[in-house]
Amino acid sequence: MTGDDLKRLMITAVTQPRRAYQYAYGLELPRLTLWQLLLVLSIARVLALSVMPGNGLAMPVSEETVLVLSPLSYTFVLVTSAVVMVFLIYYVGRALEGTGTFDGALTAVVLIETLSVILVAVQLVLSVISLELAALVALSGAIAIVMCIIVYVDEVHGFDSLWKAMGCLLLGIVGLTIGLSVLLVLIGVGGQF
Repeated sequence: MTGDDLKRLMITAVTQPRRAYQYAYGLELPRLTLWQLLLVLSIARVLALSVMPGNGLAMPVSEETVLVLSPLSYTFVLVTSAVVMVFLIYYVGRALEGTGTFDGALTAVVLIETLSVILVAVQLVLSVISLELAALVALSGAIAIVMCIIVYVDEVHGFDSLWKAMGCLLLGIVGLTIGLSVLLVLIGVGGQF
């Protein structure tokens, strides 16, 4: 795969998410390679966030409290969230009578993480020009990524219904929130509440 192929895939991932997922899944990358891609993409995202103007590694915990994590801790949170999301997409989708595979769910999360890294990189470049423009791109990019996630989940499990895929995603987000809450308690955030 060349740089041009990757560029085309990322544009297709937003404009035609079904086609992009089918292409990425059709590559039949080994599971170990997909896990490694997920780790490298999470590290790249943290690196880009760490040089973002303001504080890209800040996580709002409550209205008054903002948690600023070290790059290592932030990477741990991102990787853990991605891993949990892979399992949740797979198992919740299967519970909703989806026909997806674990590698399919992993491929979808790798595509999502790739789009997130690109979005953060674009934000980083735009934040040098205008913080307002970077914020606008972040908002529109987040909406596009959510739409892509729904389509990817639908494609992974063959639901043929974006509503069922959205339900799967919402149940996955509830599970992810519970998992992250436990994780944040384990790294020492829970004592502040």
